[in-house]
Amino acid sequence: MVEVSCRAMAEPSPSPTVRAVRIAIGIAAFFAATVASAEFAFWAGHRASSLGEPGPSCAVLVMGSPSRRDGGETPVQRLRVEAGVRALRTLGCEKLVVSGGAVANAHPEAIAMARIAAGLGVPEEKIVRETSATNTWENVGCAWPYVRSASRIVLASDPLHAHRARRYLCRQQPSRCGDAVAAAAYQPFTLPWFKVPATVHEGVAALRDWLVYDQAAASDAPTCALVHGDPT
Repeated sequence: MVEVSCRAMAEPSPSPTVRAVRIAIGIAAFFAATVASAEFAFWAGHRASSLGEPGPSCAVLVMGSPSRRDGGETPVQRLRVEAGVRALRTLGCEKLVVSGGAVANAHPEAIAMARIAAGLGVPEEKIVRETSATNTWENVGCAWPYVRSASRIVLASDPLHAHRARRYLCRQQPSRCGDAVAAAAYQPFTLPWFKVPATVHEGVAALRDWLVYDQAAASDAPTCALVHGDPT
């Protein structure tokens, strides 16, 4: 009788090539799942937004995003402005406020976004450039003097960001929360390099707001980096 040792019966170790293929498949699956999750989050945010019916008056506030180093527009800026312009035309709004200062470089975000709006056919007299805000909280606070007289206030951005902007407006101006709606810019299966980090960022922001700021009434005061000047 021939005895077979446990070692002899053990399966052979996979070759380096097989291990490399398995690792590559795992990495690919991880990235695919990450991209799919971000895509779903953007889709869900888009589905959750609604402009409602036109009211007596309305104003659109487009959230800023960094311009290119030379001051040129970016795909994210265009996406957000296009969402704002669609809302402007759908609801017949009187004003499109583009908000964003010189945060990532020397070029104010609002300037590039205003050029996009003008290129999309928005009359110059309807465009307001708010160039002081340095973050989303300030987008809402700095733009408030330009939108507060409207009966409907539209916050335009990519889906998750638009809902956060509306949440901030509700904290800063709780009596006007019911007048604010989110206009979500969503293009399926595009900009994965933006959607994945944006989804993570919005998740972190939501958790931070819940843990740190939501219980502090003092943090609800509208803030703006610079003193308001005349609307431009």
